[in-house]
Amino acid sequence: MDTDRSFDHLSGQSGRFVALLLGLAVVATLAAAPVLLQHGSSGAAALGMLVLLVVGFGSLGVGHLVRSGFLWELQQRRLFRHVCRRVGLTIKDEKSGRPIYPALSRMVGSSEAWSGRVTPLTGQTVGQWEKAADAFSLAMGASFRVSNNGDGTLTAKVGRTPLETTDARVIDTMTVDQRGWRSRLLNIPVAITEGGQRFDLPAIDTHTLIVGESGSGKGSVVWSLLVGLVPGIRAGVVRVWGLDPKRVELSIGRGFFYKYASTTDEMVAMMKELVADMMQRADQIAGKTRKFDPSPEYPMNVIIIDELAYLSSMLPDRKVAAEVNKALQTILALGRATGYMIVGAAQDPRKETIALRDMFPTRVGLRMKTGMIDLVLGSGARADGAYCDQIPDPKEGGAGMAYVIGEGSHVPKLVRFTWCSDDLIMRLSSTLDSSAADDTDDQE
Repeated sequence: MDTDRSFDHLSGQSGRFVALLLGLAVVATLAAAPVLLQHGSSGAAALGMLVLLVVGFGSLGVGHLVRSGFLWELQQRRLFRHVCRRVGLTIKDEKSGRPIYPALSRMVGSSEAWSGRVTPLTGQTVGQWEKAADAFSLAMGASFRVSNNGDGTLTAKVGRTPLETTDARVIDTMTVDQRGWRSRLLNIPVAITEGGQRFDLPAIDTHTLIVGESGSGKGSVVWSLLVGLVPGIRAGVVRVWGLDPKRVELSIGRGFFYKYASTTDEMVAMMKELVADMMQRADQIAGKTRKFDPSPEYPMNVIIIDELAYLSSMLPDRKVAAEVNKALQTILALGRATGYMIVGAAQDPRKETIALRDMFPTRVGLRMKTGMIDLVLGSGARADGAYCDQIPDPKEGGAGMAYVIGEGSHVPKLVRFTWCSDDLIMRLSSTLDSSAADDTDDQE
């Protein structure tokens, strides 16, 4: 099988049609043979010509069956049914006693990675299919996971489509139009999906929680978002505040930040300043608008916290820790309405580490242990297909791969965030002055 060739249910339909024609041709030849042989040598000659035509058509047809993916699809369906029977996902017909199988349809992909629509039998649950995933994976020789489509069907995904690394770049089309900056900031290009499509994250109207083990690519998420915000920073409608307790991740791009803090005292002071600034903003825009729309007069504030757990649970002074937690909670509760959005990264999402994680509408789960997935992405996220524990090790190319769940969505999306090189970050940083609009260098 050509592993680079793609197949879908439409090409499979054409394969089934050709297979039907081949079958009819063979049956017709067998039925005509006795009649033709009764006519002596002329009939035999005619039969020979007919056989040659069927053989020629058959050779072409078999080639089409391979190219269309019909044989591949037939093999996968048989294997699918076999596993269903083995793990108890079939029922017996009351009259004939024959097994009734869940339906597998609309198969798309290749021998390396494909997906299909599964229609479970009445009474089956997502949990039953999730429990059977290991059996399907072993039989098919590839990872198998299902997600709930919400319409009585499941999507089964077998194998993994390679997610190529894409370099981040500034998209300077983020310019103001009759809709204002709000519409631009709702869709910041940050990643590529399994299908190779652009994936956007909102920078406005949400707080974003990023969780993953060390080396999993949290920096790629943060910098992909910041690179996407460059036009807004240049126009003075976006201000970025950086809290960098490790003094490593954010310090390389100081030019991105309106204000930057790395020591405990500096970060505590910044959090207090942010709350005071936010409350003043609330007074200024009260009664003027129901939805915050960024402008140079009232810029959107993006607060990057590189190690959220340090501020929320690791500060040595309990009184100071309580003040910071109160400030975090205040911004998380009131910030979206006034243009103050927190983007927090962490390694450990447990409650004692990040007590406020449920206040983040947008969640990004990179590689992490199984037990942490639902803590980060929400209850049932892994059952719905967020297999963060199966993301490859960073040394094997898994850095930057993540499952994302946004506000109002319970279906996890697998993406790879763009690669932001140190050189790109430093070059952009040198052109930015986040305290004022700077349009002298609009091209990257």
